[in-house]
Amino acid sequence: MARAPRRGRVNLLCQHCGKTYNVVASRQHHSKYCSKECQDNAASLGETRACLICGTSFYVPRWKIEKDVGHYCSSECFGKASRKRIEAKCIQCHHTYIIIESKQDATRFCSRECQATWQSENWTGSNSPHWGGREQECAWCGKIYLVGKWKADNGLSRFCSRECYGRWRSQELCGENSNQWKGGRAEYYGPNWYKQRAKARRRDKFTCQRCGIHQQDCDQALSVHHIKPFCEFGYVPGENENYREANRLDNLVSFCQPCHMQEEHALA
Repeated sequence: MARAPRRGRVNLLCQHCGKTYNVVASRQHHSKYCSKECQDNAASLGETRACLICGTSFYVPRWKIEKDVGHYCSSECFGKASRKRIEAKCIQCHHTYIIIESKQDATRFCSRECQATWQSENWTGSNSPHWGGREQECAWCGKIYLVGKWKADNGLSRFCSRECYGRWRSQELCGENSNQWKGGRAEYYGPNWYKQRAKARRRDKFTCQRCGIHQQDCDQALSVHHIKPFCEFGYVPGENENYREANRLDNLVSFCQPCHMQEEHALA
């Protein structure tokens, strides 16, 4: 007769040897064997199956049998089974090849070589999607320039050169219009800023915490960087004292000017 389990424990039946054992109640749905030995022995009791795709014989451990998995010999065969494939005919070499059914309307060639050969024979002269074009006015300088047919049809060209595009960006995508705008740089860091900045430099021993250069070897004093940007603290002079939290020493770190620029760029 099985002994009654202690309080907070339950009796279970080992799925390998049939022996009754008890476990903590919280593990009753996860425990199957009374010992590591029974677990190892049970794991070794698998079977040999034939792959449902290629027919190759392979060994399936017991845990896969219990979960009704392990029907394919490899991930490749599993992939073939999980995605229905059909036959298609290459329009260049006319050979039959296998593709995923969902891609039957998106592919016409059995290889890149066939695709390249077909394009070189059929996409020439006026048959090319890039043939011709039309005149268009540059959105920056107003110059008339020639746009390729494909770009013109899809509205992908507005500028006659990279220079015009760059000048347009510098004027139109700056400040609040930039997708990286974060409120701009604060002009005033609060009444304790200079004192906290000096403390941060002394704490860091006047050494850049990124490259290790000493302030004496720099052309100017080390910059003190806010790890969490100052603007995110919402400090408004005369309305709150959020500068105290922003200027805490654990939010400040010393950098030389080049390293400071790199850090600011990384945050942008």
